[in-house]
Amino acid sequence: PTTSAPIVLAGSTSPSSSPPPSSPSPMSAFASEWQATLSSRLAAETAAKDAALQQAQSDLAQFSSERTKTLESRMSSNRSAEQTKLEALEADLESTNPWERVVKLVDLTEEEGKGRMRSVLVTLKNEGVKAA
Repeated sequence: PTTSAPIVLAGSTSPSSSPPPSSPSPMSAFASEWQATLSSRLAAETAAKDAALQQAQSDLAQFSSERTKTLESRMSSNRSAEQTKLEALEADLESTNPWERVVKLVDLTEEEGKGRMRSVLVTLKNEGVKAA
């Protein structure tokens, strides 16, 4: 059995030592550049995401306030229209001629097939209780 002795190269003092790195290898240079690119992309993406989130929150708040104003104005106009209608109904109840109420409730615009009914209702309204 032969024992193998370590091979010593010229200028080398120990067989396990390697030459000191004088400059980074191309792969490590690429990896560090790629990490820098990725971190800058991540920062840009995070900034864009935060800006979009802020914009969405402000748009949502504006939409909510506009919707609230629209609902309040619609409710107010509905209340006033209902009040007007109730006043008109109360005034109609006090009328001595019941056919006036009927004429107000029925659409008497000139349309085909409604001419006879319209003329009857107008006659009853004008004659009052005498016709009934």
